[in-house]
Amino acid sequence: MHTKLPSFTDLPKSLSIVRTYEDVQAAFPGSQTPVELVVKGPNVTAWSYRKSYDELRQGATATGELFPPFHVFVNKDKTVARVEFAIAGSGDDATSIHALKTLRNDVVPPIAKQLTGVEWAVTGQTAGTYDFNQRMKQRLPIVFAFVLGLAFLLMLLTSARS
Repeated sequence: MHTKLPSFTDLPKSLSIVRTYEDVQAAFPGSQTPVELVVKGPNVTAWSYRKSYDELRQGATATGELFPPFHVFVNKDKTVARVEFAIAGSGDDATSIHALKTLRNDVVPPIAKQLTGVEWAVTGQTAGTYDFNQRMKQRLPIVFAFVLGLAFLLMLLTSARS
């Protein structure tokens, strides 16, 4: 079972808006929804964090799977930052999943290790869909075992009464 959030890729290709969207995608690669890196720390506007955001931009762009524009949004307490950028693919295809894994496994960890007391997570539509599907795959055997076990018990109880 594979689930996903609806997007432009699900609309009929005959619609003029879909053709226009595909032209824009060709001119400006990346999915229509950004991938988001959320960073939590004591002061996410400090020089070390700003330096890390620059390293993140460079490392992400160097992969060829993540694209500008990069936007950094900071909460008023300066304890949480959200970094947004475009991801390769349509947002829910194999290309996007590979880019997500590259970001999570190769780009962010070496940069995050340089900062003390930092917590980070990669989120967004692509990450949410991928993580949900992975959780479903993990839990599916438990659900089947429960349903089949309950059905077996019900049949056992029903046959014992007749």
